[in-house]
Amino acid sequence: MNPLFTYFRARENFYLHPFLSRLRGLGVYLCQDRTLGGTFITEPQVNLAALKHRRPYGANNHHFLLPIQTTYLIKLHLDEAALTLSTLQVGSGNISISHNHRGAGSKIPSTTEAKMNYSLGVVMDPIAQINFKKDTTLALLQAAQDSGFQLFYFEQSDLYLDNGRAIGKGRPLRVFDDAERWFSLEEAREMPLGELDTILMRIDPPFDNEYIYSTYILEAAEREGALVVNKPQSLRDCNEKIFATTFPQCCPPVLVSKDMQRLREFHKTHRDVIFKPLDGMGGAGIFHCKPDGANLGAILEMLTQHGRQQIMAQRYIPEIKDGDKRILVVDGVAVPYCLARIPEAGETRGNLAAGGRGEARPLTDRDRWIVEQVAPTLKEKGLLFVGLDVIGDYLTEINVTSPTCVREIDAAYDTYIGARLMSAITHRLAQKR
Repeated sequence: MNPLFTYFRARENFYLHPFLSRLRGLGVYLCQDRTLGGTFITEPQVNLAALKHRRPYGANNHHFLLPIQTTYLIKLHLDEAALTLSTLQVGSGNISISHNHRGAGSKIPSTTEAKMNYSLGVVMDPIAQINFKKDTTLALLQAAQDSGFQLFYFEQSDLYLDNGRAIGKGRPLRVFDDAERWFSLEEAREMPLGELDTILMRIDPPFDNEYIYSTYILEAAEREGALVVNKPQSLRDCNEKIFATTFPQCCPPVLVSKDMQRLREFHKTHRDVIFKPLDGMGGAGIFHCKPDGANLGAILEMLTQHGRQQIMAQRYIPEIKDGDKRILVVDGVAVPYCLARIPEAGETRGNLAAGGRGEARPLTDRDRWIVEQVAPTLKEKGLLFVGLDVIGDYLTEINVTSPTCVREIDAAYDTYIGARLMSAITHRLAQKR
């Protein structure tokens, strides 16, 4: 019996558990490996002579993705009573799969039958201007294309409402793992957005009026049948800094106010304080006011526009020197590794855009506890792809508009985050059919 090294931990893939007994009944067996302390799915007729590495995978109860080698991906498809294994070849060589098992009276889907033909629209900043090596949206699009989605490309200016119906000027899109040519676009055509199976909203902040107007259009597409990731209403409701305060048990002492005297009192109480705008990104506009209060008045006047604009005050967390951790959460489940963004010497901002360097790390027990506190609300609000920012033991922000750091974490630990998200999306789409 050769194991398919589909290692998972209960905390990472809890949604697989209800299907374990069904898998046993379909001729798929379970064994324990004490070295890794995990459970493995095994299948007696699969030849895995070319298997070189044990790697974790992302899964759900509709579509399992198992990276087993740099050149192959095995897909395990499970429907009501039928199980089949198939390979997707993306390089040279061969892995033989010689056995399919089905329940009584069930049809064994072929490779093409098992692969759902879904369409995916992406609303993003100009694709020609992205950073090929670091761009998360491109990584998600590559995973979507590998999963069989037909891709369509939109910029914000391509979206409009026509008598209440969401329409977009979309262009069929192909993406490539090539730093010189990472995309190709076909001719644009008008299309009802509600006829797309799913739409990724990946416009970077600032969260301005144009962004809000785009969510209204996408909300109309949602009413017409499209799955929008993330949910448009939640994109509007969940300011990335204020949303974190919904979970005070996870946060440091924090105040949101435009009253300069109240903000001064907060500094007097906590002495070492971070002040920041509520709509900033990439570390812009963040000020560290130390116990001596130097320039406190000037900082508050500038950030609050002389008392006319709400800002956030947050007790300084000295563990920032060890990194501002970005934890990615897919459909309520944390990716088991994060990216710690470590500030430059003399800086208090770990953001990569502010000069910080990234270091991928496993999650701590505290990190996982924070995710457990937040995850039910994320799922309830239709936030399938979210980035939590954690400094030391504290949640500081919840990024819902356009979370990043996928490429850096994937490169360090082969986490296949894009595949995890596509698996969550296809599961939801399958439930709608």
